[in-house]
Amino acid sequence: MHLPVLLAAAAAIIAVPQAAPGTTARPPQRPAPPTISGPEETSKAKPVFRFRSRGAVGFRCSFDATPLHRCGSRYSQRLGSARHILRVVAVGLSGARSPARFHVVVIGPPSLRFVHPALIAFEPGGTLLVVESGLHRVMRVDPATGATTRFAGTGREESTGDGGPASAAGVGRPFGVAACPSGDVYLTNEHRLRRVDSSGRISTSTVAEFGSDAGPVTCDANGNVFVATHAQVFRFDTTGGRGEPCAGTGEQGGGGDGGPALSAQIDTPHSLAIAPGGALLIADTLNNRVRRIDAVTHVITTVSRVDEVFGLAIGPDGATYVSQYRANRVRRIAPSGAATTVVDRVHHPLGIAFDAAGTLYVVEGDSPRSRIWRVRNGVVTIVPRP
Repeated sequence: MHLPVLLAAAAAIIAVPQAAPGTTARPPQRPAPPTISGPEETSKAKPVFRFRSRGAVGFRCSFDATPLHRCGSRYSQRLGSARHILRVVAVGLSGARSPARFHVVVIGPPSLRFVHPALIAFEPGGTLLVVESGLHRVMRVDPATGATTRFAGTGREESTGDGGPASAAGVGRPFGVAACPSGDVYLTNEHRLRRVDSSGRISTSTVAEFGSDAGPVTCDANGNVFVATHAQVFRFDTTGGRGEPCAGTGEQGGGGDGGPALSAQIDTPHSLAIAPGGALLIADTLNNRVRRIDAVTHVITTVSRVDEVFGLAIGPDGATYVSQYRANRVRRIAPSGAATTVVDRVHHPLGIAFDAAGTLYVVEGDSPRSRIWRVRNGVVTIVPRP
């Protein structure tokens, strides 16, 4: 075949079809979003990942928000001991790119796991208390080594053992936990507020039984303990043994901002915290808000609107930190109200707490194999398994 004929045939093969007169050209077909295969946890500093995508002729990838670069369907990179986020985009023949997909990998020792945990709290000595609702117990954890001991609960769904050691008592369906300046620990299970004293003995206050399940709990520097149910918050004076409502009418709702907290409505709060100055903060979950009750006037206001707020903690900088269950992230709310993301791509974060050094701890939820994340100076690691 003569050269002109060959060139014409090749041009016919590679020519891009043109739209017919009077019609609109179809945009380039994008490849399917890539699927990523690789470890979620590994001790190997250079793990291997594989990508697949229908319609892709190549990939672009990067770790930890660095610029995307060209990579093959098999990719490996040396990583430090921490959590890393791999971002991958598939590229089609025309150059069109797919939406990005992400994969979280932890480099380091195996992680400590919990069965459907809820809230967490630090004791003055630095140990971490983790409410493990799925196993009807509260565990005490050394956050450096991951060593655990049973703090309260038999593992059975029951409320028993008052007057004896908390580790031999039944704490069925526990949810909230608070370590108070007095040295006492308060936890909630079923309709009760339970107290564990410094010797490890557990008791139930006769005034601390509720008509619905007790939820989050916190305490202030004046010996007051606050407990939330689905539509109210109660305050208990532990020195005098008295308890009374301090917020909510008992009817679920979202009204009442700017007025007395007792005349306002709240809806299924999941966390409580004491702000600088003594104000009570409420993670008003089904109202998608963080609300504040002034310690002097008892007026309730909305601090910030946060979708599906769950965990709540005050940071060493005085800012309010919140976990967002479905958004899979933790946000920092400045006193000005400005919100920024502290850590994201944490699976359904629930309880959050700060240790004495200012490290943020975040517990995953909705899983029989949940982990605890640590966030310090932007570096994310996990609590290891001993």
